[in-house]
Amino acid sequence: MAGKQDIAQSRMSRLQDKQIVIDGTAFAKENEDSDTNDLEIELTEEEFYYAVEMTEQSIKRLTKAHVIDLKSMIKPHNLVEKVLQMVCILKGCIAPSWTLAREMLNSMTFKLELVLLDATRVKPSLIKKVVKILNKYHQYLTPNNIAKINEGASILLAWVINLVKWNAGHTRY
Repeated sequence: MAGKQDIAQSRMSRLQDKQIVIDGTAFAKENEDSDTNDLEIELTEEEFYYAVEMTEQSIKRLTKAHVIDLKSMIKPHNLVEKVLQMVCILKGCIAPSWTLAREMLNSMTFKLELVLLDATRVKPSLIKKVVKILNKYHQYLTPNNIAKINEGASILLAWVINLVKWNAGHTRY
């Protein structure tokens, strides 16, 4: 565990204007001057395999009670709404909203759909949208912060972050 903390601290120390660090991983900020759609996420091989494992583990932790709690919210906390918007985006939604997120949560196969989502086949444009949200709210969108608001949303945020890492590393490792 100390090795993973050292990696995270190393990443944090390299925080520059062009990077946002979330959960120990440096996510590149969008370059306004660039016309490219490239999105670079710094990830070691160890971090990649850890992200794959944590993506699977986070969904195993998501219970029916978590889903019921989330979908019963009439007006969720702004950060909970952002988490569910990112889940919608990763599932291919073009214009995510709370109404759409609640419909997604009402699906009898919601958890299975997340398990079966192939991180290697998520479109780069969708990953880019999610990273934009992560960058914009990086100080607040951490699993620990979200856990204080809602445990199910915290689990889904961990899934989102690790799925983005998995997607970033699948071509390199």
